[in-house]
Amino acid sequence: MEDVCRKFSCEFCSANFTEKKNLLRHHRVFHQEQRVLHVCDLCGKAFSRPDSLKRHMKTHQNPNNVKTDGEDGRLTCSQCDAQFIEQKHLDEHVKTHRQRDSYLCHTCGRTYYQREKFMKHLDSHQHRTLPKAPKKRTPEQQGNQAKRRRVQPDLMPIIDIPPYIDPESCAAQVYREHWLDIQDRQSFGRVHRFYNFHLPNLNNESLREKAQKVFEQQSSVFKINASYGFVLCNNETNECRYFYASRNTKVLNEPALVTNKSSFQEFLDTFLKEDVLEYARTLRPNSKWVVQHITNVTFYVFCLTDHPIGQGIDLPAYVQNNQAIVSLNHFVKCPMETHKN
Repeated sequence: MEDVCRKFSCEFCSANFTEKKNLLRHHRVFHQEQRVLHVCDLCGKAFSRPDSLKRHMKTHQNPNNVKTDGEDGRLTCSQCDAQFIEQKHLDEHVKTHRQRDSYLCHTCGRTYYQREKFMKHLDSHQHRTLPKAPKKRTPEQQGNQAKRRRVQPDLMPIIDIPPYIDPESCAAQVYREHWLDIQDRQSFGRVHRFYNFHLPNLNNESLREKAQKVFEQQSSVFKINASYGFVLCNNETNECRYFYASRNTKVLNEPALVTNKSSFQEFLDTFLKEDVLEYARTLRPNSKWVVQHITNVTFYVFCLTDHPIGQGIDLPAYVQNNQAIVSLNHFVKCPMETHKN
């Protein structure tokens, strides 16, 4: 029964298929070099199988695909002996035979049922299509296009430069060039997340408020650390550059484990005790560069999704033996890298 269903056979090997598209894919993969087109000498149609060409040649013997010896004057198809009473029914039936005569491109494997489209496709492989030249616009059309540009809304982001920074200074220019890194933004992954906050005013109350927002968005036990972005100024050349907040420049040597509100408060107390300016000075290239402005803070969160926050599980012992947390420790201790303007 299975052999009966596999009606499409490969002419080069013993493979059989139930659908023609599977046979064509088989040919492209295994017999690309062996394929031979069987071309009709009368009309130029090409066929991948000799029996298809033989069936096609019958249409040239009787162009109308009609036999006149049918019973009771019925019209008979010359290819399969099917009989019809009306000519329109025969014409519809003949179309089904034409669909079987396909044109296969050996370069890309595409199949066509119309010779004109097939020949045009073959030509596309030989000649690259040149791009169309842009249409010339009349002065009136150019004027309308300029009007449309003028009414388009301003899509540039609003850059929040702190008022104490001179808008004409190089520090302000750094703000404009790196605003996408400085502005508030967040990324929520299932395990890894980060929260970036702009710091127009650097003080403990502002940092506490932003860290609290991070804590309120967590539903499971997590590890947390942070880093700062800042503007450096060269005291010899007056050049300014931006130092990116990075996973490689964490404030704490080890991420803090937060299991409940109490442990989060312990992290916050430790984090706020760190001297931000001293932290930034340790990351500058050399003593010629002066830390001018702290621009943003980024909190990095690693979630333990299987442990809801506040359950009181003895996680420190679990953390020491869990492979996922070992990978986290590697994740937060990668070599330091600096980013230049």
